[in-house]
Amino acid sequence: MCHRLKEIYGLRSTWLTLFDSAFLGLYLIDRNSHLTLRKCVNPFSFKNIHIFEDEVFEKIADLNMFAFNVSILDGLIDGHLKSRFFKVMFEGPLEKNFERLNARIDDLRGHVFDLMETLQNESSLVQVQRVAQILGTISSRIFEDGSVGKIVENMVILQYLLDAFEDYDSDLKKNRSNPLFLHDRAMVPRIVERVLLERIEELKEYSIGCAFERIIVAVLEKTVFGRFARLEGRWRS
Repeated sequence: MCHRLKEIYGLRSTWLTLFDSAFLGLYLIDRNSHLTLRKCVNPFSFKNIHIFEDEVFEKIADLNMFAFNVSILDGLIDGHLKSRFFKVMFEGPLEKNFERLNARIDDLRGHVFDLMETLQNESSLVQVQRVAQILGTISSRIFEDGSVGKIVENMVILQYLLDAFEDYDSDLKKNRSNPLFLHDRAMVPRIVERVLLERIEELKEYSIGCAFERIIVAVLEKTVFGRFARLEGRWRS
């Protein structure tokens, strides 16, 4: 993942590697992919690492950068200073990402406009679902596979909802939007748990013939509910 980001977008883009994108790579690698030994992309590291040589990582790198673009857009709308800093610092790679995808995806600007409009409207779980659907649609176009789009859509909802649950109190103090504010605080943990369960079950339905599919979904489920349990414990303390 890091090597492909560096090849396409430059060294700085490797700082933007998202866990979800790397996890998606495990989902999509071909069972016949070869492991090779290469030097770590970090110029200050002397480690050699084993990496999968698979063409799918070019598409994952594009999706990773687009997801970061969306994250910055969301942060700018919420007035986060950190998002302004990232926008300036990574302007080159982010613009290159838009140019690459715009050449391959019809009406990319329309999808981005829909994202901006959705993020600016009243925050709710419906908004989260809409953002996930748009990212799922773009993923389907990048990978030319509707099942990949559905996998991404569900992964976005899982991550977005856990982040909203974790940030609930800080968002309230700083007067920021949060899709969970429309629900009674006492009910929030149960609502989050229900949606997480629904999305994990839906993920299990979209088989793409992945070599390690069952293992990966099991690990994802354990990771998601492990984080949920920690947040719920903090919520009640």
